[in-house]
Amino acid sequence: MIEKITDLRLERRLRRIRKPDGNCAHCERSADRFHPVGPIVVRIWEPDTEDEPFTYEFCCWECLGHWAAVQADFVAPNYDPPRR
Repeated sequence: MIEKITDLRLERRLRRIRKPDGNCAHCERSADRFHPVGPIVVRIWEPDTEDEPFTYEFCCWECLGHWAAVQADFVAPNYDPPRR
């Protein structure tokens, strides 16, 4: 059963890349909860393709920083995702 939940969560995250749903890509809470700071929107595209860019929304700079660190393959040994 745990495996199925993980698959559904992964599917939801992959769907949100193409069409953001207003939730933070890192903590999965509302991206506009720290208005006027958020949402912080990051769009990434590959220059040699015709595909639409990947779009990520973040609620605060800390979530963006944590997400970027994970993408860069840097995770502190005592890292624990924010639970606000």
